Amino acid sequence: MTKRILVIDDAEPTLRLLQIALGREGYEVVTKLDGASGLASIHDRVPDLIILDIALPDVDGWEILARLREDERTAAVPVMMMSAHDTDDIQGRADMTSASVFVAKPFAPEHLRKQVRQLLDLDG
Repeated sequence: MTKRILVIDDAEPTLRLLQIALGREGYEVVTKLDGASGLASIHDRVPDLIILDIALPDVDGWEILARLREDERTAAVPVMMMSAHDTDDIQGRADMTSASVFVAKPFAPEHLRKQVRQLLDLDG
């Protein structure tokens, strides 16, 4: 079965890049521009991985992550947090929360694909 990845980011160029980079790997990529629509899409089908921007216009990524971890259906879904603000504070907070990994923007597509494979346990 094809792995489904939900990407929640308010930057359309980032969504397109991820759609292309991960689509080429054979993943089903669903993209959402805000937290509310991202959370709503999870009710239709829980993804195998969530890529989540921290700075969103409606609900920030930290709040979304907390909601995901409180829901038994999504508590174990790996979450890759992303931000253009690669500060030690953000990295530290990602390490202390239930985020699976933090990736700073901009990122190399191959690095991202490797992280995705590891999170989906596809590297062996």
